[in-house]
Amino acid sequence: MDVIIEQTHFRFKVLDFLGRPEINGQSILSPRFLVTDSNERSGRIELAIYPKGFNSQYLGFVSIFLKNSSKTDLHLSCELSLEDKDGKQQKIVTNMN
Repeated sequence: MDVIIEQTHFRFKVLDFLGRPEINGQSILSPRFLVTDSNERSGRIELAIYPKGFNSQYLGFVSIFLKNSSKTDLHLSCELSLEDKDGKQQKIVTNMN
């Protein structure tokens, strides 16, 4: 059995994050990008970022989702990191399945 590991690096920059006009429950969508999963299925995904939280339960928090924009079920692992205004990266989520 051959194991194929595909890596996709995607960077999405949100300018003036603290000054964003979105309210709780409103999101910023990234451009869609193509990924290939561990079963060699390809699909398009995007990030949905809720600067003021996904709903009232998460008010005061930032909510981030991977949104599958294709009709194909995908099995993905990912690593999510944030970069501050000085370019310093901080890993916040790893091995999400």
